[in-house]
Amino acid sequence: MDAIKIIAEYAGYISTVLALLTLMSKKIRGILIGYIDKKVNQSRKKDQLDTIHQIISELKTEMIDLKGEINIQKKINELEKDSIRCILRNTITHLYYKYSQHGSIPPLERENITYLYHAYISLEGNSYITQCYEEVMSLPVDNK
Repeated sequence: MDAIKIIAEYAGYISTVLALLTLMSKKIRGILIGYIDKKVNQSRKKDQLDTIHQIISELKTEMIDLKGEINIQKKINELEKDSIRCILRNTITHLYYKYSQHGSIPPLERENITYLYHAYISLEGNSYITQCYEEVMSLPVDNK
């Protein structure tokens, strides 16, 4: 009988220990899961930050490239503007000498020179062209 009593006592101890382990394991499991989730979230956040830093770095590089392209385009635009201004100056000068020698100017040519002159001025032309234009505008209109 003592043996059964001892076995029952040990069985009670074992049951108590198993119950405590079950209760504790849930708490320990919760703590471990919380710790693991925290580490995983930190790792995800670090990966997201690394991705954001990489994207920002790529954008900076693209912006530098675009800035260079814009500067090149500005230089090209300035060269084109200079070229057009030279062509306009040459055309106005040619027409000035042509119609000054002739002594009169047809109405359509007068209108054409006006358009050329205004385009020249809008391109910041600043030479003797204003004087040429004024002289051509003072010529009599040839209605032939």
